[in-house]
Amino acid sequence: MAADERSWRHPSAQAAHRLSHALERHGITGEVHEGRGLALVSVWVDLVAWTDGSCFWWSGAVMAGNRRTYSYSPADDPVTTARRVAERYAQLRRQSKADRRQEIRPREAGSREAGSREAWPEEDRPAEGRA
Repeated sequence: MAADERSWRHPSAQAAHRLSHALERHGITGEVHEGRGLALVSVWVDLVAWTDGSCFWWSGAVMAGNRRTYSYSPADDPVTTARRVAERYAQLRRQSKADRRQEIRPREAGSREAGSREAWPEEDRPAEGRA
């Protein structure tokens, strides 16, 4: 997009696109959505940075009592914001991998192999494995 086309955009859209480009330097592709004075950069499951053009906010860890934390960074520093969002992205990816490892473990203790049909409780066993 040409520089003259960017000049008419709302400051929130300009900030979101700057953040998206800064995230690319971390190997992260963000999808920008803009409208009504706000813009969002969708980064990962449960990770969206939003801006009004003056600052960025994004969700952090869930604390005790299911309360989510939020982080803040000024919109005039997309490089620092991208670094901080990239750190949160890496944290979520690690958690996601750990969750997937938990899901593929056998549900019953014993000598059965993780991938064997016998390791699944009868009600969760794939249909073709039922007698």
